[in-house]
Amino acid sequence: MNRIFGIFSLAAMMAGAVASVPAWADEPQSVGDLPMHVGDDGGGQFVGDEGSGQFVGDLGNQFVGDLPDLAPRLARLPESAPVPGLSEHSWEEATAESHSESAVQWHAGSGCDAAGCHEAGCRGGCGRQASRIAGTLDRCQTRWAELDFLLWFPRERRSPVLAGSAPQGTVQPFTTEFGDGIDSGLAPGIRLDAGHYFADGQFGFGGRFWTLFEAEEDFQTPTGGPPAGLTPPGARNYVVPFQNIAPAPFDTAFGLQISRDPTTPGPGSLQGNLDIDTDLRVLGSELYGKLLIGKGSQFRLEMLGGYSYFNIRDRLALNARVVPGAGNPGLGTETSFSDYFDAENNFHGAQIGVQSKVRQGRWSFTSTNKVHFGNVAQTVAIDGSSQTGPFNGAPVLVDADRGLFAKDTTFSRDTFTFAPEVNFKLAYQMRQHVHFTVGYSLVYWDSVALAGEQISPVVDARRIGNLALADQEPEYVFQDSAFFVQGIDLGVTVEY
Repeated sequence: MNRIFGIFSLAAMMAGAVASVPAWADEPQSVGDLPMHVGDDGGGQFVGDEGSGQFVGDLGNQFVGDLPDLAPRLARLPESAPVPGLSEHSWEEATAESHSESAVQWHAGSGCDAAGCHEAGCRGGCGRQASRIAGTLDRCQTRWAELDFLLWFPRERRSPVLAGSAPQGTVQPFTTEFGDGIDSGLAPGIRLDAGHYFADGQFGFGGRFWTLFEAEEDFQTPTGGPPAGLTPPGARNYVVPFQNIAPAPFDTAFGLQISRDPTTPGPGSLQGNLDIDTDLRVLGSELYGKLLIGKGSQFRLEMLGGYSYFNIRDRLALNARVVPGAGNPGLGTETSFSDYFDAENNFHGAQIGVQSKVRQGRWSFTSTNKVHFGNVAQTVAIDGSSQTGPFNGAPVLVDADRGLFAKDTTFSRDTFTFAPEVNFKLAYQMRQHVHFTVGYSLVYWDSVALAGEQISPVVDARRIGNLALADQEPEYVFQDSAFFVQGIDLGVTVEY
């Protein structure tokens, strides 16, 4: 009888133990002031949230739930908090699991992708993982580096017509061979841009440098070999046209004749050569800051401000030589002219603008609009010389301090200018941190001194035959105009 009673008693205790599991789960056991429940059932730890039915632990089956409220509060539990029924080793494991789960939940909830805080989409979201002070100390930092190959086209530069040609037997009308508009064509270049974000992407600091390789445009008359590479009489006659202010009977000249075919009307044939060389160089450098003014899950808007420097240098050199041929009184003499114009612009100023970026999947589009404004120091150096004497290396008889157009002078001035800039860039993400980009850029300056525009085509034709002759040619007048460069950018961007 006692044995039967004992068996029934043991069965009743086991039934009561089984029935007590859900009752225990509903009892308000708590740790500290958090309404969370920690228990131990056969070595398996589990954490329940009253009314939610979400568990983390091993209770016959493993359950991992989404605990957007529980995980952050567990992360703030002191590691030494005494928990009834939970050993010290078990408490450490539960704490580690809660921290790991908390990090995953925050990344998913703040718009960060699998790469974590180092992606641009994470800016402004990672600070919620740490204190405000930790975010200010750049707990979540982002850097960028951009390399672009520039395929840009400078604006056509202006100058007087400096070379023309006419068919055999004529001198006029001539066809323009060089001048009027100097088109340098494609000017390749390179641009580097790098920087660093601080305070969880709230502001950034960067620098940019770009340069266009020298854009050249040249002209040379054809040469037929000896003597001394002179242009021989042939199918075309070459001339450097100018505006003649000499009185009659010298007012019929319309230019410096480089070569003239014997069949062309005139005192005799001429042989000579003409070389014109130009080169243009443009570079810029910037130090700037970015300030976040708006963001969303797929866009970012920033204000830009900083320091800008530009250098625009344009040079033009003209070298002409004339040697009278047979039947000319001046046989055996030559006259040469050398003209050199060098215009340089150094801009120092500030910049202000905005940059917006929109993302959609692997694609992103960036628009940068800003204006540079400040002082530009413009310097124009003009050097000219001319010589007349026996042909081919004999001592010079006459040496003048000016060329055909150029009088020795240097002109400098400072003026205020502004330079708007726009850039559009479409990027495709090939790898986690690497984007390939294609874009369009335009930079415009409202006041630039260029070499060809400093040339005055007014010449007293009498001076060609007598270099020492005093003339009434007007003095140099400084010229400036607007200038711009534009073109396609091909590059790669790295964000990390």
